Amino acid sequence: TGKWDEISDAYFLKDAGNNVLTLSETNVDAIYELHKGYGADPRRLNGYVRDGGDYYFRKFALTGSATARNYPLIRMTEAYYIAAECLKNTDPARAVELLETVRGNRQIEESLGTLSADEIQTEVYKEYRKEFIGESQLFYYYKRLNASQIEGTNARPDKSLYVLPVPSNDVEFGGYAN
Repeated sequence: TGKWDEISDAYFLKDAGNNVLTLSETNVDAIYELHKGYGADPRRLNGYVRDGGDYYFRKFALTGSATARNYPLIRMTEAYYIAAECLKNTDPARAVELLETVRGNRQIEESLGTLSADEIQTEVYKEYRKEFIGESQLFYYYKRLNASQIEGTNARPDKSLYVLPVPSNDVEFGGYAN
């Protein structure tokens, strides 16, 4: 074990060797919808260091980071996404307005227009991928929806992926079972 920054840097800096976690240019283009002209999105511009065709997560490289010790419990963007999901059936115009507020703050000015509840859910999903890539919020989004596919992986999600085993101490001393 080591310090948190030493552990994180072993996976997120380009000189980490075989352990490094990267995204391909194709995946970054798909996630941030560059084909729609959304190239100014600061989540893409500031969240990665590009080296050739690979993108290295900058947001997880803690060495020298001014925000290395900041761990948000919830972000305002997540509150907007949750509210948009809650309103998609009852007030879709307001749901779209909430999504457009976040997108506007991310330099995406294109209007979503009028969307159905399913289309709003699709936009929420796309925003979760942009905002929370590599973070637990995205995993829990997939888990909450019991997603049958997680883009970018060959894993086929089911209960074995979404439900973590009960820690052995809880089984032994707490009477819990898996």
